[in-house]
Amino acid sequence: SVMNVVNYIENSRIWKDKIVQISIDEGQNLILIPREGNERFLFGQPTDIRDKFSKMEKYYTHIIPAKGEGHYKTVDLKYKGQIVCREK
Repeated sequence: SVMNVVNYIENSRIWKDKIVQISIDEGQNLILIPREGNERFLFGQPTDIRDKFSKMEKYYTHIIPAKGEGHYKTVDLKYKGQIVCREK
């Protein structure tokens, strides 16, 4: 449930500070909005929570250092085993 995602964020020192808003679109997909940066994290359904946050961590530790801050607008975490980043 959405509460599982909220609890995961609340119990994480890293994500509690980084994620400031959770939106839900018409398809019941979660969108996480960080405190800094213009990215929107397309979280999808509140499943595979630990895996999706692991992908977010990889985005911050590998993709941002390679591409630079603000390069991507959306970061899609919904797909198994991959992160899909879009510039616009």
